[in-house]
Amino acid sequence: MVGSNSTGNIVPAGPVPRPVSVVSGCCASQASKFPREFLLSALGEPRSGLTALVPRTEEMQARDSRQHDRWHQALPMEEFLRAAFNGRFRFGMEPDQEATIRIRTGTMFCWSCGAETRIVVGLGITAADKELMVTIPSLGEYPQAGELIRRYVSTHRDIGAIKRRFSSTQRRKYLSNGCAHCGSLIGQMYELDADWDDEPLDTFRVRIADGWKQVIDSCGWQDTWHVYF
Repeated sequence: MVGSNSTGNIVPAGPVPRPVSVVSGCCASQASKFPREFLLSALGEPRSGLTALVPRTEEMQARDSRQHDRWHQALPMEEFLRAAFNGRFRFGMEPDQEATIRIRTGTMFCWSCGAETRIVVGLGITAADKELMVTIPSLGEYPQAGELIRRYVSTHRDIGAIKRRFSSTQRRKYLSNGCAHCGSLIGQMYELDADWDDEPLDTFRVRIADGWKQVIDSCGWQDTWHVYF
């Protein structure tokens, strides 16, 4: 990790629980030399060849610097500094930030009536630079997001309705897929038998603030520092 001292130098520093200044949230590397000290000019322009590495987690170490794909972002230091001075280097997601939702479907044979039916096998969520996946049963804990998906699916007659159904196996009701023909519950274990369709049923954008941040967090998302373009 790096930090800045009173003279304007960017100097190596130990890991911090959460970056508290613009520069302490990144690492600087040049080729295989890491860490190294370098001097910013009066205009904030670094020496050429430096790369800003924005940590993915608090546990990122100097030894990770040679593998840029391990980091949350890797960008030229000049670009990073421009973003930092313009207020585009921030922690976490913005309330108005959007994510892309792709409703992924698949076909399978109903365990009850034997007919072939389509179900929602999962939602592909693209947020910032990450791809996440959530299933319909998992979405049941988030009513606002679940209701939106239910409405989208209800406009397609060849796919079973998404609603809360009672499972005798789990002895509870949960948000679930159903057979498009007989309406029977397609249990979580049966969903694994579906053959995924090549194209998503629907693709649309949502605001993170509209109940989707909690869904994203449930997929293992960890807020971090991020340069917004």
